[in-house]
Amino acid sequence: MKKINFLIGDFKNNFSLNPLDESIFNFCDDLSVIILKNKASKNNLELFTFALWCRKNNLKSLARSYKRGDIKNLRNLGIIFHIPPSNVIMNFAYSLIIGLLTGNKNIIRIPKKSKRLANLFINNIKFLKVKYPKIINSICFINYEHDNVISEKISKISDARIVWGSDETINEFKNIKSKINCRDIFFSDKYSIAIINSIAIKNLSNKKLFKLCKNFYNDTYLFDQNACTSPQTIFWIGKDSMIAKKKFWGCMEKIVNDNYNLDFFSAVNKLDNLTTLACRSNNIFSFDNFKNLITRVNLKSVYDLEKLRGNWGFFYEIDLKNIDLIKISNSNKYQTLSHFGFSKKELFEIYENNYLKDFCRYVEIGKTMEFSFIWDGYDLISFLTKRISTK
Repeated sequence: MKKINFLIGDFKNNFSLNPLDESIFNFCDDLSVIILKNKASKNNLELFTFALWCRKNNLKSLARSYKRGDIKNLRNLGIIFHIPPSNVIMNFAYSLIIGLLTGNKNIIRIPKKSKRLANLFINNIKFLKVKYPKIINSICFINYEHDNVISEKISKISDARIVWGSDETINEFKNIKSKINCRDIFFSDKYSIAIINSIAIKNLSNKKLFKLCKNFYNDTYLFDQNACTSPQTIFWIGKDSMIAKKKFWGCMEKIVNDNYNLDFFSAVNKLDNLTTLACRSNNIFSFDNFKNLITRVNLKSVYDLEKLRGNWGFFYEIDLKNIDLIKISNSNKYQTLSHFGFSKKELFEIYENNYLKDFCRYVEIGKTMEFSFIWDGYDLISFLTKRISTK
């Protein structure tokens, strides 16, 4: 059996944490402060964003729907085995916080790509060891090469598993034996889109346009569209979509040109994707390529939407005069619908009357990466705790 590398913690510590305990919120808040004060951490965008997210006020806000009386009857499950994805390198930290807030002990397997960032994260956590020994003792970061024997040994002592990854990874863990009553959450590969009101873009001031484009950049380019939340296809709704797109992408070109670095490997793969698509598909109306930094493929119609994939700034676009013209086949692959220029009433009507009910997240552009306690339709706090009934 291959060796497990313990980055912090072990399997032997006893602990007893109550879900949503005040000490856990305080720990998260102190961790946020430490990260923001640490120059190396603060200069890392992923860590900086996480530090803002895990502030006490934000987490308390996310937990508002859990009433105090109900919380008293919640208990932790025991041990959670976290298997984060390799394509979103900071995911392990968000998964950990959910595990802590539910009062559980957490074994987090760190992917290779996340190891450098994890070490930086762990160095920040170590500052809290004296103040929060019980919480620190409920955290165990490990790293090991791909090995189902190790995964099975950990699965057999775990009360829940959170698996993030490709369909292949999900199926692999489904076949790994675990406790008979182990709870599993599988976050498989998903597909996301954006809908934009063309008239709203047309009437936008330059200042507000820049803010919108910067938010869209953060949703897509920060993780090279690898995150399931990143939109792949953009629906332009309403009249004058050509004018709106020219205005929007003109602003995006400046932002991408000033902030994004496309490496040689990614550039070649991006061009290969475009040429392959052009040769094999008869669904392309037109395409545009800005220095290979922004690639836009305008489609004639929608079919097999979840198969239209892009990375490194590769977007599919569809122009529609009315939102009701979106006719997307049902799929369990859909996740996040980001939007701009639509009121809450319009969004509700879109949900009720359209083909977009398979999307379980409706968020404004710029907020697709904001992690919450409700994810992919799961209430994570409820799922990772047990409720004690009394009479």
